[in-house]
Amino acid sequence: MRRRTRTVAFIVLVVVTAYAGYRLAYGTTDWGGVIAQWQEMGFWLFVVLLLAIADWTLEAICWMWLYGRFQIPVRDRVGVSVYLAGHAGLFLPAQMGRIIRPDAIVRLGRGGSVDALKAEAALLFLDTAAAVVVIGSLLFFWIQPLAIPVVALGLSLSMLFLADRISSLLSRTRVSLPRDFWRGGQTLAMLWLIIVGWLLNGLAMYVLVRGLAAGISALEVIFFASLSRLLGSGTGLPGGIGVTEGLLGVSLQIMEIPLAHLLLAVAAYRITTFWVLLPLGWSGLLFVNRQVRKMRGPVEHELQVAVK
Repeated sequence: MRRRTRTVAFIVLVVVTAYAGYRLAYGTTDWGGVIAQWQEMGFWLFVVLLLAIADWTLEAICWMWLYGRFQIPVRDRVGVSVYLAGHAGLFLPAQMGRIIRPDAIVRLGRGGSVDALKAEAALLFLDTAAAVVVIGSLLFFWIQPLAIPVVALGLSLSMLFLADRISSLLSRTRVSLPRDFWRGGQTLAMLWLIIVGWLLNGLAMYVLVRGLAAGISALEVIFFASLSRLLGSGTGLPGGIGVTEGLLGVSLQIMEIPLAHLLLAVAAYRITTFWVLLPLGWSGLLFVNRQVRKMRGPVEHELQVAVK
């Protein structure tokens, strides 16, 4: 199934790339005017970056909250570095980068690998559930906008109920979660924090494309941005690279945004909401490794003294 999904994603990417190349080669784009317009976007690019930072901050809060529920202390600068270190694995396929954090927790002596992996799995589910809630709710934008809050609440409770049922089936296994883990208000609060993060991420895309075509609404852009991001991640490709950009391009074409602006908007969006995370992740991982070496130094010294 995953192989078929990747094949479809690659086909979409190839078609979109070929179409964009054809339009650029044979179109009549005024690149001078386009570049001049984007040179005036400095302030709004800063706003997009702030929205991305707010999204990461909300996810970090939920991550720390989750680890705390498994009695793993991460609410300090080392914990922040462990959180950031997880982004060093964005190029790993199929969400494998999430293993970096549990590995760091074990090496730092702050908890066991099983509990850390459970926390990461719970965060992955909440992130996916948040995307489903956002996309499912915004589908009603074209049907009945006033129903969006009710649908969002219903979908949120449904996703947590589904997680609780799955958790009950695994209650006697090593991957079991604490009793009523998915039923408490804490979990619902974490889910809604992540939902807000998804909305901020989509809003960043809207800030970049607003005014580039008539009749663009924030909810419409957030819907397409969230859908592209979810489907891109669902392919299992590292960070959904290529697929997310291609799907975003198709979405913006549907909204009749000029191709040149479309390409620049997608590039700016992905740089500020995705690519910036890579150097932050590697910085966090280097800091974690340095802390591990500091911890091992005294232990190795004591072992050498004991041997002598």
